[in-house]
Amino acid sequence: MTAASGTDGPALPLPLARQVEVAYQLFESAWRAGRRPPIEDHLDGLPGLARAVLLRELLELELSGRRRAGETVGPEEYRQRFPDHAALIGSVFQEQAGGANGPDECGDESPLPALLGRYRVTARLGAGAFGVVYKAHDDDLGRD
Repeated sequence: MTAASGTDGPALPLPLARQVEVAYQLFESAWRAGRRPPIEDHLDGLPGLARAVLLRELLELELSGRRRAGETVGPEEYRQRFPDHAALIGSVFQEQAGGANGPDECGDESPLPALLGRYRVTARLGAGAFGVVYKAHDDDLGRD
């Protein structure tokens, strides 16, 4: 999780980034313990950008957990729960549906490596003179 930068977006002020990180860790710990806390409970009191950053992170974590449990999950459930964030929800579902077989995020059509160490590559974020940056999922920790 990259709370300070909001995954790909603008940076959060440090106090808000810390608040987002703590909320994420509490949510993740609850999921690891077999509980399913409502995402809404962790968003309370956060202003706009911090709320959107945390919603994206919690949604990705919850979807991953629900799918590992064999559930079929669609975006409509989340659009009803978070009507002000329909675009964000659509984006998360589109990213997860694309996975390593979908078009990558920087427009490169070359094949992605399936694994880099213990990380399952899900997208190519960019490339430059010194290398390539990938988005990957850590199956051991259950998060990107």
